[in-house]
Amino acid sequence: MGTVLKGGYVVELEPAVVERVDLRVEGERIVARGPDLTPHPDDEVVALSGKLVFPGLVSAHHRLHAVLGRGMPNTAMETYQDVLEKVLWPYEDALDLDAVQVAGCAGGLEALQCGTTTVCNLHSSPKAVSGSLVRLARGLHEVGVRGVLAYAVSDRGGAVGRE
Repeated sequence: MGTVLKGGYVVELEPAVVERVDLRVEGERIVARGPDLTPHPDDEVVALSGKLVFPGLVSAHHRLHAVLGRGMPNTAMETYQDVLEKVLWPYEDALDLDAVQVAGCAGGLEALQCGTTTVCNLHSSPKAVSGSLVRLARGLHEVGVRGVLAYAVSDRGGAVGRE
């Protein structure tokens, strides 16, 4: 059983081409393309009626954990150092592993809404370092987003925090 996307305009980025074509998808792979594909009897058919079909986009700089900070009070600060010390660092210090995984899910869903299927993420949760990237990856996986994940290392916690 597959899915046939009918009547869409497929956008290819390199080289730049837009063409009216049907796509047949099995699992996570496009297995056929053509101007008028005939669906198999057990296929799901999605009528795109002239809509655009893009490849998944990549966010080259993402901060998934920031999605949980939406709605925090926006207090004017004198310097960026004030923002770090009074807002960002205390927020990151409050993240536990469950919050990290939820951030992966919520941030992944938000990315998908914009057509982004892969995020390159720099993560920081100083009070929950061990296992944080695994939990972040699990959250992304739950919603079908790929991730290139790294942990931010700095001197903010001194030598102990850096290690």
